[in-house]
Amino acid sequence: MSSDDHGWGDEVKPRSGHSGRLGIDKILKEARRGDLESVKRHLRQDPSLLLAKSGGHNRTFLWEATRGNRVEVVRFLLRAGADPNVPGRTRAEIPLLLKPCCIALRYRRPQLAGMLEEAGSVVDVYSACYLGDTDRVKHCLEAEPDLLTTEQEDDSVWRVTPLHYAVAGGHEQLARWLIGEGAQVKPYTRLLFGAAERTNHADLIPLLVEAGADLDLVGS
Repeated sequence: MSSDDHGWGDEVKPRSGHSGRLGIDKILKEARRGDLESVKRHLRQDPSLLLAKSGGHNRTFLWEATRGNRVEVVRFLLRAGADPNVPGRTRAEIPLLLKPCCIALRYRRPQLAGMLEEAGSVVDVYSACYLGDTDRVKHCLEAEPDLLTTEQEDDSVWRVTPLHYAVAGGHEQLARWLIGEGAQVKPYTRLLFGAAERTNHADLIPLLVEAGADLDLVGS
């Protein structure tokens, strides 16, 4: 089957597989509801659930508890050894993977953000781009210039770069700066347009067009 059979042409293709465990979304959402006893019961029955990720969306108990602003559940999970750096997503909110600490900062939950940072959660270049933390982005890129065009390695589906995160966060000046530094637009046209549209930042599309987006791919 040729690379053009699904209409991707010269654009980057989605990755072929979904990581994570299928069928655990309902269990994980008990953490978002703050049902600590249910979370404990599930972990007694299957300790591997502490680090389990939902299929494709990469959510964990810790991610769900953070999104639900469940401080006690987050505290328990961190003490139990949950990984504070596993990013996840919910398709209805944002198509990109966000770390728990990024979620806490995005929804202005300083207590949770502090707990997660103390547990070792890192605000990486992708999180910083989504949050619009330009100083942190520049610091990350000064330390590792190749990150500018490096695709998020935790995403088992979409090939996305820091620019996608800046667009999804609605940060025009940061996105413009990344493009000026060499962030690629054309190979990611549909994903960038999708990130802008699905996060209500379609006003950034003219910037992407100006930067060389392939309009022949849009709507294909």
